[in-house]
Amino acid sequence: MLVELESAINPALKRVAETSQEHAPVIGYLLTPVALGAYALALWRLGADLKWVGAFFLSTGLFSHWQVWLAIGIATHIIAAYLKGRGEPGASSRWTGQP
Repeated sequence: MLVELESAINPALKRVAETSQEHAPVIGYLLTPVALGAYALALWRLGADLKWVGAFFLSTGLFSHWQVWLAIGIATHIIAAYLKGRGEPGASSRWTGQP
């Protein structure tokens, strides 16, 4: 019974993997401007702290710190680079370390 279930699931998983590998670079390219926006907000908040620019639109809370915006930008940039590389031939071996 387990073999029957596995043979039914494997083609579906293969289709999902192929589709996600096709769409991953597109999502990666769309995430790059999001990362740039987070970098811009980090610079704005840092400038506001140094009194170089006007007030930042968030004055309290977690997102009122430039370090948080910088971390979001870096994380988004890394994810975008990873997703952009998923559509290239041999991409799975590059990230997983498998041949």
